[in-house]
Amino acid sequence: MKRQSESVTASSAASNKKMATKKFIKLNRMIMIGSAARNCGKTTFACAIIKKFSKITPVIAIKVSTKKASDSKQKEKEHFNPVKGFEIIEEHNPKGYKDTSRMLSAGASKVFRIEVNENNLQQAAKALLKKIGRSAVCVCESSSLRKVIKPGLFLMLQREKTRYYKPSAKAVKKYADKIIPFDGKNFNFPLSCINLTARKW
Repeated sequence: MKRQSESVTASSAASNKKMATKKFIKLNRMIMIGSAARNCGKTTFACAIIKKFSKITPVIAIKVSTKKASDSKQKEKEHFNPVKGFEIIEEHNPKGYKDTSRMLSAGASKVFRIEVNENNLQQAAKALLKKIGRSAVCVCESSSLRKVIKPGLFLMLQREKTRYYKPSAKAVKKYADKIIPFDGKNFNFPLSCINLTARKW
């Protein structure tokens, strides 16, 4: 039993070391917005940021939808390519019903929706980088993409009076620069606290 315990401990230590030494794609001009769970106001918050800063500089918006590899519904997704493991679709309709349309209407110069298997986040991030470049000012709505990208600022939204975190959010919570409470209508965080310099958020 002692040997088995030692083996498990060694395995855990190796896993933690691998996570600690993992290399992220560094994008200082990206602000990433994640959330503890659904209905925490991510898109509303993202649109407020887009509306404010698009008056100063072109802002690219990104929304990421991550699917488990075992999710059979992914094959039914429009545009989704299960063989490649991800798809990047540009939004062109500012009057549509989707969150990406709201982002475009808020003032984003371009908006991309990424449909991706959880095992293909790295490939999707690299493909996105080829489209937008490292110097682009962007607002990204995602928790899972924080596993492979280190943005200039990573904010997480959380419903007040709850401690629940979905697994994908829990995995990246430790990277959050700020956790922002949301009461269902308002955010306990003024936009004036968010600044954009020539190099980073």
